[in-house]
Amino acid sequence: MKNMIAFFKCMLCLMLIFCAVAIFIFSFKIDAKSEARVILNFDNFEKSTVIKENTYVSFENKNDLCQFLKTEEAEGVVLYFDKSFTINYFLQKLHYNVTSSSTVEKMKVFYGYTNDYDKFVIHDNKKVNVQIAKREEGWVVGFPMILSGF
Repeated sequence: MKNMIAFFKCMLCLMLIFCAVAIFIFSFKIDAKSEARVILNFDNFEKSTVIKENTYVSFENKNDLCQFLKTEEAEGVVLYFDKSFTINYFLQKLHYNVTSSSTVEKMKVFYGYTNDYDKFVIHDNKKVNVQIAKREEGWVVGFPMILSGF
């Protein structure tokens, strides 16, 4: 009888360890896909840049970018769009709330937050995880900020 109790305790411990490992792996995969989930909202960016450990990696198509983001942790992602878009396009696609805006070097720059992207920085005492700049030649959208320059 004691052997059976010991056996069931051992099995219970193994099941708990297995569940804990499964939960850890599942939560890691959700975090790793945060950038990819946001990028999938867009079909029409011209190019993109990923910032990883102070290195800039460029992609010209969404599939390669998303594949990279599903397997690599990035400090930031920057997408470039042509000038045919309006700020409303980005507001709708990102479910984005503008927290502030400014003019920098003749560019309109918007700061805001979306629940679709997990990372954020603090700007003017507010959470910001999307920065959008309207340049003469088009739009630049950065997650959590435009880390590659305008």
